Amino acid sequence: MVVRRILSAVLAVGLVAACSSGDDAGSEDAGGEPSTTSTSTAPPEPAPAVASEFVENECWWDLPDTHPDEVTITCGTVEVPSDPTDPDSEPFTLAVARAHHADSDPDAAPILLLHGGPGGSALGGALNVGDGSLVADRDLITFDQRGSGRSLPSLNCPEKEEAILDALGTADPWEDEYAANRTAVEACYERLTVDEGIDLDLFDTPTSVQDMEVLRETFGVEQWNLWGGSYGTRLGLDYARTHPDRVRSLLIDSVYPPQVNGLERELQRVPTALQRLFDACAEDEACAGLGDLGEQFDQAVAALDAEPEAVTTTVRVGGEDVERDFVVVGSDIGAGMFAAMYQTDLIPAIPTIIADLAAGGRAIIPLYVQTGVPQLVDLSEGAYISIECADSGTAIDDDEREELVADRSGDTLVALTTAMTFCDVWPVEPVDPSFSEVAVPDVPTLVYGGTLDPITPYTDSAEQAEAMPDAVYVEVPRGGHGVAAFDDCTRAVRAAFWDDPATPLDPCTASIEPVPFAVEAG
Repeated sequence: MVVRRILSAVLAVGLVAACSSGDDAGSEDAGGEPSTTSTSTAPPEPAPAVASEFVENECWWDLPDTHPDEVTITCGTVEVPSDPTDPDSEPFTLAVARAHHADSDPDAAPILLLHGGPGGSALGGALNVGDGSLVADRDLITFDQRGSGRSLPSLNCPEKEEAILDALGTADPWEDEYAANRTAVEACYERLTVDEGIDLDLFDTPTSVQDMEVLRETFGVEQWNLWGGSYGTRLGLDYARTHPDRVRSLLIDSVYPPQVNGLERELQRVPTALQRLFDACAEDEACAGLGDLGEQFDQAVAALDAEPEAVTTTVRVGGEDVERDFVVVGSDIGAGMFAAMYQTDLIPAIPTIIADLAAGGRAIIPLYVQTGVPQLVDLSEGAYISIECADSGTAIDDDEREELVADRSGDTLVALTTAMTFCDVWPVEPVDPSFSEVAVPDVPTLVYGGTLDPITPYTDSAEQAEAMPDAVYVEVPRGGHGVAAFDDCTRAVRAAFWDDPATPLDPCTASIEPVPFAVEAG
């Protein structure tokens, strides 16, 4: 995650809703040298997974009033060996939930939903099954992956959250903010490893795959229907290639494949995503009428850098309302637009927002702060850094880091505070190099990609589908991050796939229409 991305990022819903309609807002990076080279010997083989016990408890949240009566949500925990190679190792506790429809087939292979991140959560809020049709035919099981969300031990880093809040309260030089952030990461690492005695080598994707096997044995599941989004696609792909006989179907949306080193891409994510948006606007007659969106973006950034916007507001952090001072600067704009592009329904309004900011509009900024800051608690930073550094094994050297810090441009902002620049102070054992090979499990697979997805480019989804022997690909024009529920067509394709993974792709996928840009007629 990013110091300034957090504020401008995640709940850009408020930003876009207010700017586009004038209404209120609506509704997820201790010292030491890096360990980046694998040993010459193969890693120990995991012990065969054995069933644990699903211990029921009250759910962590109240269900919404719209929750269908015929769907029961059961919450609980499952213990897994902390070290899959040692069945007798001290257990970790996974938070788990299961959705069951009164009319569903109890013998049908359940869906296992894999959340993103890494370090995200499936159970941070009430499990939403919509009108119940999602689970009408089969149960849905989901869990917070080890170190994440409500699972224990928690790898949350409150030290880093406080550093972020402090940085958001000033317009200090980027170097100072970055240094404070690194110090906070070091403090979190020391607390987790020294004070709490947690072995951070036990947090990576292949280890989470073994947790999935424990869950399968615990619930007596013969085969899963795996459903992963974002980082969850990486976890699903790794499970499917190592346990293909346990996978009835694989649905992956906005793919982050094992062969992609996400840390190396951090430098280009923001400018690449924004350029795709600018190009899409220029190719649309109505949107092009706004003028050169790239130039307007630069104007908005320059204006806020020249005159930062100070905001004092009450925000909800950690379940408490706190009043704090914030300062919004130019670099927040790119990060905010980048984050807004995650949500397909927000993308149409972004060009108008950029034009408004370029023209001096600042009325949205307090809401921008108020809705964005609470999302600080939505990611377990310790899990994120551990897993990314273990999976990708990337650490930049001191010279590269100094060069990045010296260049405060939009293309390096995100990289400065993600795992790419923290692996050297967060040493973990890298996974076996074979993990980075292209995953080509021979299982029925449905792949989705959105052409304006800012974090997992649609080209990765398309290439992953092309590499697999039994995969079909659905592309959503101007789609953001996560498009399986974009419209009636994409939802119908998903339902038909779960009903019969061999079902031919519905022809409707060839005529999916993008949502028009929200541009007033001139």
